Amino acid sequence: RLRSSGNGIVDDEIVAAPQQSARHVGTHPSQADHSELHGFSLVIRLLAGRSRAGALSRPVTSQLDGYIERLFHRSSEIVTQPTFVTAARRLVETVVANDITHVFCVPGESYLPVLDAFVDFQDRVRVIACRHEAGAANMAVGYAKVTGKPGVCFVTRGPGATHASIGVHTASQDSAPLILFVGQVARSDRGREGFQELDYRAVFGTMAKLAVEIDDPQRVVEIATRAFATAQQGRQGPVVVALPEDMLTEDAGDRLPRRVVPAKADLDER
Repeated sequence: RLRSSGNGIVDDEIVAAPQQSARHVGTHPSQADHSELHGFSLVIRLLAGRSRAGALSRPVTSQLDGYIERLFHRSSEIVTQPTFVTAARRLVETVVANDITHVFCVPGESYLPVLDAFVDFQDRVRVIACRHEAGAANMAVGYAKVTGKPGVCFVTRGPGATHASIGVHTASQDSAPLILFVGQVARSDRGREGFQELDYRAVFGTMAKLAVEIDDPQRVVEIATRAFATAQQGRQGPVVVALPEDMLTEDAGDRLPRRVVPAKADLDER
């Protein structure tokens, strides 16, 4: 930007504007670079117009020449890359595809990308933030009993998951379909006693119908769909799915979610 003196004359100094910090989750860095270059070029054009009008002194014009040269040099090095859909986004799309209208959670940093993705579906899903994980899980169980659809609960790792285990046990005892999504440490930190790390397969293996961890972002739709099917088919019950935090921001591939139609036991027809 230019500094303006009190008499309305532009000073001979260019002050670098502070960089804006922004996450471009789901886009490659080059996409952000192009956006930045576009805005930069507009500023350059404005300043260049003032220069031609004589509003800028020679030193400032010289600086502009340098900026323009670096701008075009940087632009020539950028290769456009396609955007991608994150695993967090595909997970939320799977929840929406299965006609879930309410999700219960205690927000945690281990699954923030999922909460970000829910923002785009506020007209389809209401996210209810609870004070305690046991309450969130029990509310999801109540949702399952009232609607007949799986209750969905999100909690953070470690103590969040163990608090929610009360609801998992209730769902198991009451044969209520429940899906508990739990944040997990990054895959590179597993087995190193990372902050609040737990082996969720071991903790919930005897309590839930299925306890699984998603290691590959391109399997998030597959495993989330399996969770919905397992919770509803046969004797209904709880499923626990662990979500490594680094996996949630990676490319989930092209597989699209679909609604699960649970298989019937045919007991009423015999």
